[in-house]
Amino acid sequence: MHISLSIGAVFALCGKVYSQNAWGTYNIRQVERSGPTLYLGFEGPIPLFQDENHQSSQVWNLAPAGEGLVMIQNTETGDYINCGSYGGICELKEEGQVFRETRRYEDHDIYSIVEQLTSESLVRAEDGTLSLVRDPDASKPELRLFWLTRVQCK
Repeated sequence: MHISLSIGAVFALCGKVYSQNAWGTYNIRQVERSGPTLYLGFEGPIPLFQDENHQSSQVWNLAPAGEGLVMIQNTETGDYINCGSYGGICELKEEGQVFRETRRYEDHDIYSIVEQLTSESLVRAEDGTLSLVRDPDASKPELRLFWLTRVQCK
C-alpha cells in the first residue's frame, strides 16, 4: 500500500510540474502545416531541424533555471543551446542561455521561447538552424512556435 501511494505521489507531482512549466525531457519539433515533420537535433555544434529518426540527438532536457525559466540541453552531448546575441546562429555550448517558454495554445503543447534578458524570440530559419530575432515575421508564426512532445518526466 505504501509503495502504491508513493508512486501515485510521484505521478501527481510530475503532472503538477508539467502543468505549470515545460520542465522535463522532450522532442522539439517544428509547427508546420505542410511538408515533412522536422525535429530539433544537431550537426556538429549547430542545433538543426531534421527528419525524424528517433535518435538520442533529438532529445532535449528543459532544465529549470529559475521561476518559469529554462535552459535547453541536448541529452546526448550534455551541451546547451546558446545563441549569444541578436542575429547569431545558435550553437551547442557548455554554458547554457536562459530562456522563458510560454505555452501558446491551451489544448496543444505549442510554445514560443524567448531569451530571458532581451526578450528576443528563438526562431527557426528556412535552413533549419535557430537564431534570436527581435521582431519575428508575423506572417510566419510557425517559425517561432515549437511543439514539445514529452519523452519522459524528470
